[in-house]
Amino acid sequence: MSAASASDLLDDNGFWNLTLLPVLHRMIEDGRYSLERQAQVLEFFRKSVGPSLGPEPQLNPVTGRRLPSWRSFVTDDFTPFEPSLTWSSLSPHPYVKFSIEAIPGIPGDGGAIGATSSVAHLLAQRHNMGIQFDLGAFNQVASLLTCTADCGILTSECLTGDTGPTQVMFGFDLGETTTQTKAYFVPTIRAMETGRSKLDLIASTIQACGVGTAWEPIAEYIRSVQDADPFLLAMDCAPLDDARFKAYIRFPTANLDVILRHASLGGRISLSPKFVEAVRALWECLPHDDASTLEYRLRSQTSGGTPIYFSMKRDAPAKPKLYVPVRLLGSDDHQVAKAFEKWMTQIGNVEAGASYIQHLKKILPDKDISCTTGCQTYIGITAPNDQDIECSVYLNPKVF
Repeated sequence: MSAASASDLLDDNGFWNLTLLPVLHRMIEDGRYSLERQAQVLEFFRKSVGPSLGPEPQLNPVTGRRLPSWRSFVTDDFTPFEPSLTWSSLSPHPYVKFSIEAIPGIPGDGGAIGATSSVAHLLAQRHNMGIQFDLGAFNQVASLLTCTADCGILTSECLTGDTGPTQVMFGFDLGETTTQTKAYFVPTIRAMETGRSKLDLIASTIQACGVGTAWEPIAEYIRSVQDADPFLLAMDCAPLDDARFKAYIRFPTANLDVILRHASLGGRISLSPKFVEAVRALWECLPHDDASTLEYRLRSQTSGGTPIYFSMKRDAPAKPKLYVPVRLLGSDDHQVAKAFEKWMTQIGNVEAGASYIQHLKKILPDKDISCTTGCQTYIGITAPNDQDIECSVYLNPKVF
């Protein structure tokens, strides 16, 4: 299928396809993807992703704005779709990733659990679209971290507080020929149902899946840090003996030195000099007053603090990835984008540094980034090895 015919994929009348497919299309056009691969990705989204995002949101008759029917954990305004761009240190062309939450439709269709199960079974049948998804591995982890039914908790405390009803989200890493799938489990509801802590649920799941050796120093450190919040466990939807798991911990600080100590698990794992230098350079580029501490000026449904994930595989040490919640800095998106361009140039990716703002405006043409806050949600940084830095920007198209 040619790139020109990819526009035909917008013929579907679904609200989410009409709203989000153009965003994804503009992102992959400038990525590392052949025309054939672009068409395959768009067809997958139209047939398998867009229809899973729930019914068309209603309009507020006074403001004319869309009203979310579900408090999705994916973004602060409850848009159930978060795309991202990821660069290696020297590549000007990013890979594209995106995360979604399956939103329940009409009453009686199985609710959130039914919507999640439907997407999982659909993904297991999409090998012809380049999708890699192990349904058995997903089901095993889901059985340990989610409620088996939509219980009364979902319509009481969660829907009225900051928690939200989300239990599972799906992620898609768009490679040049295949799509690696991930599942993100929010154990809050299962913890409320069982009376167990989120840390206990995550720990027992990791042990059951055979990656306990990498988990032990993480658990030891988390238990020593007051107010550390283990809020998410992610997995590659691959056979468990080869799957990577990621434990997401939110630390209630914006102090750089403290964050680096957390990233090293208090010295239990080593951080590459290149990673530390890149993190410090990012801090200097971001708009803030203090040289070592950012100020998170805004609240969000996921609260303040700095998330770090620690990736784990069997017989491999944990690796950290730091997420800076730039949406909470109180700066407009143009300021954040300028800081990102400056940072990318400083760490050696000159071409990406020179083109990012132009790329962002192309992706979100209906947003005046000098007047918006939160279209860029996080800047992520990790070191896949001692010689490379991987940089990510996470976006919110802000449907609501």
